[in-house]
Amino acid sequence: MTSPWGHQIPDLSGKILSFEEKSWLVERVNNLLDTPAELQSKYKIPQDTIRKWVRTINSGAKFNSNGRPRVVSLQFYPKIEKLVNSGPFNIESTVLHDELHKLAIETTQSRKKVAESQVKRPSNRTVGRICKSLNIKSGNAELTTNARAIACADVRNAVSMCAAQHLMVPLVDHYLILNLPIHAL
Repeated sequence: MTSPWGHQIPDLSGKILSFEEKSWLVERVNNLLDTPAELQSKYKIPQDTIRKWVRTINSGAKFNSNGRPRVVSLQFYPKIEKLVNSGPFNIESTVLHDELHKLAIETTQSRKKVAESQVKRPSNRTVGRICKSLNIKSGNAELTTNARAIACADVRNAVSMCAAQHLMVPLVDHYLILNLPIHAL
């Protein structure tokens, strides 16, 4: 049984270990090759942490390698991508939030029996993290379309506006030509 780190003995204090690395350490304790105290002195991992890993793996519970479990399981990510890419138009954020809430309920119920009403809606931060991991871009609608921007930048529009003003100004009362609000003076 070789070490996941090869022949070197690294300092693992403060490191996030993978499931395989934790399992290897637990296997050393279970096979009575090392005690938690020996592993602590070798790898600088607290004994309590090693004992917690041993209890978790020996009890048969699902072992999460990085702390808190995900709100929405990775198995549902393709479903989210399909929803986002399903139509020719972008979906509204409320639709995405509702779908993520349904998937959060499914994820939580797959782990343990929980009523739907006990599962909180994913926070905006969680939704943002899921969107970032799936490379989903979000934003507000454009105020100006490309066609409108091109039309506004066209010289013909400026010339036609000048011609219209030249023709209309003689017909307008001269008091209305310079109609400024009082705070502009």
